[in-house]
Amino acid sequence: FLMGRENLDRMACRPTVWVPTTCTMSAYARTLPPGTKEAAGAAQYLEHQVRQLREAVQAGVRVALGTDSGSPGVHHGPAVSEELGLLMQAGMTAEEAVRSAAWNGAALLGLEDRLGRLTPGMPATFLVARGGPDRLPDSLGPPLSVYIEGVRRVPA
Repeated sequence: FLMGRENLDRMACRPTVWVPTTCTMSAYARTLPPGTKEAAGAAQYLEHQVRQLREAVQAGVRVALGTDSGSPGVHHGPAVSEELGLLMQAGMTAEEAVRSAAWNGAALLGLEDRLGRLTPGMPATFLVARGGPDRLPDSLGPPLSVYIEGVRRVPA
């Protein structure tokens, strides 16, 4: 939070990956007592973070999706869908947002040889959503199926 344009420009010129975890402020704004200065502050930080993310996208900063799941109001699973929507709200296309979640995240963690894209010869780890890219992020509810290294895991 509060990266500032100068830092975003520096990040764009380097192999830095930014994980903005914007959904945390959205969750705080929803879960803090309404009408409090804390809830209002969270809403302002959310608005600022989305603006800052838009600037980062325009500047060419490499972004990876992250959620800080487990924080108050940030629930595993739904937070990914919310963060994907916030990336798109900040100006990313569906393809760019999915790349942030998959390839950029895998590369950030040093797992790009095993995860992040579907490529011949690479183990296939992916989920089957309930709709096409035009329905993102809403189609990311419970997946129809999940494949890990080519093996269908859900439903079992």
